[in-house]
Amino acid sequence: MSAASRAPAGDWRPRADETARTTRFWWVRHAPVAHEGRIYGQKDMPCDCTDTAVFSGLT
Repeated sequence: MSAASRAPAGDWRPRADETARTTRFWWVRHAPVAHEGRIYGQKDMPCDCTDTAVFSGLT
């Protein structure tokens, strides 16, 4: 790609020959903190983990 065909610095719009893409980030804080063992702003919610087959794909 030549310098003439590039968009100006800071221009986030796709060029006519490009396809726009959307990137979404999901920030997950999983480390315990010094707040009664909870993640700030959340409550410990009940979770049924007895069906181990459901979780087998995570390992």
